[in-house]
Amino acid sequence: MQIFNLFEQAFGGRDRLVRVIAAQAANDHVAKRILAFQDAGRKCDALAIAPYFGLTPSPNGQPSASTVLGWGLDGIFRHLQDEVIPRTAEWTRRHKQLADQYGIALIAYEGGQHLVGIQGAENNDELTRLLISAQTDPRMGACYQKYLKTWEQNGGGVFCHFSSVAEPSKWGSWGLLRYMDEDPAQSPKFQAVMAWARSHGQTFQR
Repeated sequence: MQIFNLFEQAFGGRDRLVRVIAAQAANDHVAKRILAFQDAGRKCDALAIAPYFGLTPSPNGQPSASTVLGWGLDGIFRHLQDEVIPRTAEWTRRHKQLADQYGIALIAYEGGQHLVGIQGAENNDELTRLLISAQTDPRMGACYQKYLKTWEQNGGGVFCHFSSVAEPSKWGSWGLLRYMDEDPAQSPKFQAVMAWARSHGQTFQR
């Protein structure tokens, strides 16, 4: 609230400002507490979350790294389509309800796929290769299409994908493209995101 007030003073009002409150996508209780604090929900313009859809296997987690390796690509995409993306959509729906209570927009300050080993599983080279290979599988494009569609259907607005260009590694495959001059035809997720952007009237050059 102090930062909002400072910017309003510097800009001479709120006409050129979008005041954003950030919260945690997987836990709407966080947003409830923040929006209620000193009536913050009445003094901002948007609630922002990071609604990633993903898979983070660990050595002893649920699912474990060995389980995901047993699944292979078929099992990974089945899990994403049947369980993960619907769960992410539910996060969006809950936060949209909160945003509506305060008459503010729901936006994504970052998001996208989140396939990466954690808690030591990032050092499993076989798992890393499998998760990276999922990025260029045509089914990843289908996942993105469903993901972005459910984001919109559940009331999500502006969406900032993380990120545009990044080389995949054991720490994740965040970029829509692996390098600046990669052929877009090699990236189903790039194609899906750009198609969605165009459907909303966005223009861009690459």
